[in-house]
Amino acid sequence: MYIFSPPPGLFRSYSPSVMHQVAREKQTIPIFQGVHYPKEGGMFTKYLGALYMEKGLKAPEQGQAVAVSKRMLLGMLSIPGSTKWIVLPLIGLGLVPWKAKIKILDSLLLRLIQAVDRNLERFYMHKRFYSAPMRELRTLIYLFLKNLGFPVWTCSRLSEVLITFPQWDDQYRYRIQDIFSMTDKKRLINNPRKELLYLYKIYMQREIPGMNKLDKVIKFLSLAMLVPRIKKAFIEAVRLTDRDKIKMDEADMYFTLCMGPYEFMGVDLNTRKRAYLKMHNGNIPPWVEVWYE
Repeated sequence: MYIFSPPPGLFRSYSPSVMHQVAREKQTIPIFQGVHYPKEGGMFTKYLGALYMEKGLKAPEQGQAVAVSKRMLLGMLSIPGSTKWIVLPLIGLGLVPWKAKIKILDSLLLRLIQAVDRNLERFYMHKRFYSAPMRELRTLIYLFLKNLGFPVWTCSRLSEVLITFPQWDDQYRYRIQDIFSMTDKKRLINNPRKELLYLYKIYMQREIPGMNKLDKVIKFLSLAMLVPRIKKAFIEAVRLTDRDKIKMDEADMYFTLCMGPYEFMGVDLNTRKRAYLKMHNGNIPPWVEVWYE
């Protein structure tokens, strides 16, 4: 079969290759040495001179697919706040019986999963290869949805979709872990709404203006805690998961020392860079400059 690709001149805008998009400006990156797949699960990337191995793997194609799907999801989450008239259908949804409500929402979620699958289906991994924090987050999401009454298939697929975003986008994964590091199981169980509002405040303080995309998720969950059935489902999910597996460990904190501009651990980037330099006794590990021509 002969496959024909239309020439670039046909299109109104130029769409560069994935590698071109990733490295269209000169940037320095650590020198990649290999990937380790331990028997206990996960995958870890080794960089020359780094004190730790980093969870996960940076891959341009996967990153682009995640970015496209993430925009779709965030676009859907922004619909409730897009116009005051959306309140009317939301009130209508709130008035229908719970089982009917779940059936309606399940139908919408299935459409969402089908849409993002077009981008992500090639990049879903066997469960053991996801990082430990994302595996535990998947358990939390799965149990929460199951406790609400969603079918097992929806719980499994949606939880997989939601952890695949931060698995391939460490900026999001580290933010999620940073927020989980600021709470504990007891506080989440005793007063979930109060604790989620507290985490929302911390996140907004640490994020830069215009980049606060996780705020919609945290704020939506805090509002949902006003519904007793949802609150109970959340508490039971938290009770059966280990928050300590999601929070940042020493390796995660190490790799965020030079990652900005979000204030990981509540510390500004310059202070974290000085700590990074001190850890290496002033001898920064070799990095390489890359760009696309």
